[in-house]
Amino acid sequence: MRNMLVIRRMNAWPWVGAAILLAALTVVAPVHNAGAAGYDNPSSLYQPVALGSAPNLGTRTVTYDFPVVGMASTPDGQGLWLVSSDGGVFAFGNAVFYGSTGSLPLNQPVVGMAVTPDGKGYWLVASDGGVFAFGDAAFYGSMGGTPLNKPIVGITAAPDGKGYWLVASDGGVFSFGSAAFDGSMGGKPLNAPIVGMAAASSGYWMVAADGGVFAFGQAPFAGSLGGQPINAPIVGMAGAPAGDGYWLAAADGGVFAFGHAVFHGSLVNSSPPLQYPVGSIAAQPDGGGYWLLPEPTSPVVTLSNSSWTGIEPNVVQISGDSGNIVGNMTWSSWTNESAVGYGLWGYDDCNPDCAAGTVTRYPATITFSNPSFGRFTELTEVTTGPHAFTLTARMPGPFFDG
Repeated sequence: MRNMLVIRRMNAWPWVGAAILLAALTVVAPVHNAGAAGYDNPSSLYQPVALGSAPNLGTRTVTYDFPVVGMASTPDGQGLWLVSSDGGVFAFGNAVFYGSTGSLPLNQPVVGMAVTPDGKGYWLVASDGGVFAFGDAAFYGSMGGTPLNKPIVGITAAPDGKGYWLVASDGGVFSFGSAAFDGSMGGKPLNAPIVGMAAASSGYWMVAADGGVFAFGQAPFAGSLGGQPINAPIVGMAGAPAGDGYWLAAADGGVFAFGHAVFHGSLVNSSPPLQYPVGSIAAQPDGGGYWLLPEPTSPVVTLSNSSWTGIEPNVVQISGDSGNIVGNMTWSSWTNESAVGYGLWGYDDCNPDCAAGTVTRYPATITFSNPSFGRFTELTEVTTGPHAFTLTARMPGPFFDG
């Protein structure tokens, strides 16, 4: 459940008088040392952490430039799918790959997925509300091409698998197929943006980054963290199997159980310590366990009452087509207010074409700023050299109210 921007290169970097196409921004954490030039495709190792009776399903390495943004369980709880922001799908355990948008051009990044009741298909949703159906998942409509007040942050399947809900960061809900509209928070004041949604047997819940929970239809309200101090922002939720409770997951690995959802442990104070912030939670359908997914591609900033200090990425990629990458990063400061780093930016002369052009490296400065609910929300890039430019972009993550 991530909202991103991409700043794409226009031909041979004609920045003077050229428009900048905003679509997605990826920040790559220091999972490995970059190559000699510092611009090889970064690899990130993803390992869902199993708690309770959830099985350990191993690891997968994502070897291209798009972060994982969501996770969903198979109906028998013996497998998982992960989805990345380009719509790439990665199957664990007995989860079957039914297709992806990984090779397709997207107007906006994918932010979440939902699975059909029989586990033989799934839907992906992009931040503009576009929906993509695979396997036996039927397409029931989307918000693609429709103006939205705020970006979509998640998708939840109707219990019968014949519809789905989309939820936006302002709490707006969009219903398709058999998914009944039972209300929303759209147009109402929120203390924090919505970051997740889960279906009950009838109705649904949504959760905000501050832990506030909102129940609609017959979904029972079983409690929330709204108004309580938390060490790290909430990043997602999962519903209990009988529809009478839910789990909330925080970026520091904390798990909060409400109603008949059973607490099976968390990653707070885990040994070894959690290296990356948690970005997703998925529960076994029988409620016997759940998985938390540390996500190595999300830059985070310490909250004032938190003990962890965030990730200092080696590579910051500001373009989906590899046209604007700052590598070999070193950081002169990293606080809970801002971070400043220095690296090398590559100018491609695109002669005779961009694929075969000569790339010249120039110093560049990256600044992260405007923290919101534990995560930086703004990036400023200042490059040098004969083709120097300065740009500002919104950062990825579920915590900016974009």
